[in-house]
Amino acid sequence: MNIWDTLDIAPTSDEEAIRRAYVRQLKQHRPERDPEGYQRVREAWEEAKRYAVLWRDDEATAADEHERSMAEESLHVAPDAAAPRINAEYLTDGPGTQAGGAERPLTCDDTAAEDDEDGVLLPPEPVYSLDDINRLAAGVLGSEVEGLAQIESSWQRVASTGSLLQQQQFHQHLALALSDSPALTEELLLRLSDRLGWGLEGFDGGGVLPVSVVGQLHDAVRRNAVEMAWQALLHRADESYRMKLMVRLIAGNGSRVPFWARLVPDLVSGMQRQIAELRTFYPELIARINPAALRFSQETHVGLSGCGVFLLLFWGLVLNRSADAAQPGGQLETAAGLLLLFYIYAHDVIFLQLLRGRSWILGAWMMVECLLSTLLIAGGMALLHVSAGNSMKNGSVIMTLAELLVVLILAGAVYRIRARGVPFLRWPGQLIAGLLVSPWKIVLAVKSTLFVRAIIVLGLYLFCCVALYELFNAVK
Repeated sequence: MNIWDTLDIAPTSDEEAIRRAYVRQLKQHRPERDPEGYQRVREAWEEAKRYAVLWRDDEATAADEHERSMAEESLHVAPDAAAPRINAEYLTDGPGTQAGGAERPLTCDDTAAEDDEDGVLLPPEPVYSLDDINRLAAGVLGSEVEGLAQIESSWQRVASTGSLLQQQQFHQHLALALSDSPALTEELLLRLSDRLGWGLEGFDGGGVLPVSVVGQLHDAVRRNAVEMAWQALLHRADESYRMKLMVRLIAGNGSRVPFWARLVPDLVSGMQRQIAELRTFYPELIARINPAALRFSQETHVGLSGCGVFLLLFWGLVLNRSADAAQPGGQLETAAGLLLLFYIYAHDVIFLQLLRGRSWILGAWMMVECLLSTLLIAGGMALLHVSAGNSMKNGSVIMTLAELLVVLILAGAVYRIRARGVPFLRWPGQLIAGLLVSPWKIVLAVKSTLFVRAIIVLGLYLFCCVALYELFNAVK
């Protein structure tokens, strides 16, 4: 798909048509909803603008060559005696043009001249100065409400006392002053457009501002948004020690990401998410990101997380409490602890780090791990069923409830694993890992106060202690 297919228009050098097409596509590919589509549309827009400039330059060059050839031919043609001779000093240009009709920037003195009593051309009184424009731009950026009121008041005065050219100049000068400001935002620009009738809501300019000025405004808004995003990242270093380390890694100049970064809870995952967000919404900032951190974020790494710390403490306490009560023996307790550590930590490390790129070893390990996990699931469910039967005989239903809860959790885990497209051989291992992670997921799912979450954690802890105690007794 070329740039014109992306913009959904035919090839053209009309910058206004290119911009309107860009706006139409932006409405369908907003950066927060479709970052890839937004980046594709923006690249197509920039390429189309460059194409329009080159096309216009080629046409100007062709026109110059045509005029030069016509002039050379006229040297061989006899002058027409009947043609009038006009002295060059009588050729005057209107406001906003140079000699020959070339466009030039407007100034505050470009106003329609008036005759005095003696017939001498005198410039009219200026209705504003560039200092006034700069003060208005600084005022609206400093205090939006007061600044907008001052701009509206100044515009009403210019519209009532100034010429049409002065009114046009007022809009252009104000827009150019705002485009030079590092504080201009899209929200403020749209409010100004609504107050002054610039018509920028649809990015069409409404004919009030030239295409080049509208382009400068939008470029300034984008440039400021990118800079504000970077400054916001730097200011996040004050939120916590973890954020300070993250910002140091992203904005620093180290040659590699140190190993200790993996041991700080959620540092690796948080840094990867932050860099992915910058790359998606602000690709202009890629050059500012530490190259080592950028490479690190594009690779698969496993680091310590808040979830891992919580699960280690939770299951460690559950195992210690249930083993002390059931006294299953040192070997069984050690095996249970190693299995917990394997599925909480080592399970993903082996697949994502140690065996990555070793296809034949990875395939063999997947088969071994699948067999081991299947046996554990089958054995665990059999022990649960036996314990549930014994609890029913003793008049207790807690193990029956535990069995039903485990079945529901496993069923939900199978559905999610299948939806993610996980290979079939990894299903049993993912089921066990999902079962062990379920306490953390339950706590996150509860949107309540810290006290309520603590009560839920305590209830889960007691429930798991009883379930594991029954399993140890069933094994003995």
